Amino acid sequence: MFKTTRKIAANTVVAELTHQVFIENTTPALTPPASELLEPVVNVSFDRVVPLRNKIIVQGTIFKNIIYKDTGNKIRHESETIPFSTDIEIPGFTPGTLVNGRRFPNGNDFKFFIETLFVDETLLNTNEVLQKIVIRFIVKVLRQDQIDVCIRGPKQVFKCTSEIVCN
Repeated sequence: MFKTTRKIAANTVVAELTHQVFIENTTPALTPPASELLEPVVNVSFDRVVPLRNKIIVQGTIFKNIIYKDTGNKIRHESETIPFSTDIEIPGFTPGTLVNGRRFPNGNDFKFFIETLFVDETLLNTNEVLQKIVIRFIVKVLRQDQIDVCIRGPKQVFKCTSEIVCN
């Protein structure tokens, strides 16, 4: 049995932190007018990350369907996209990574995990809705590293304990 060392590519977590974004806005005029708000359907997309020294800027979009009953008691919906941008402080972070002595400007990877998504809607009048949205998410900054892994050689499959002679 022998041992050998091989290099594999593995992601190393450089930083992991939790961040929160608060957005408050008023919808454009609902047509037809609303009499009651129902549960909205909300989706969040993280569109772009701009890495800077000691921080990253995250840009994203909230896709939202306002579901409501109109004055005739019919269920309606209004689609809306809400852009957002936030900067996240990461002390000691430097964009890029060093691989084999060369610096690659986009060597970091960013993963986002939504922890909490809260939406509060208030009907101001029959045409306007006040929205308060809170997105709490975890951001992981990853760097791809080359790691040495020790691999053992093949083991014996079976062992012969006796020999039979054939004529």
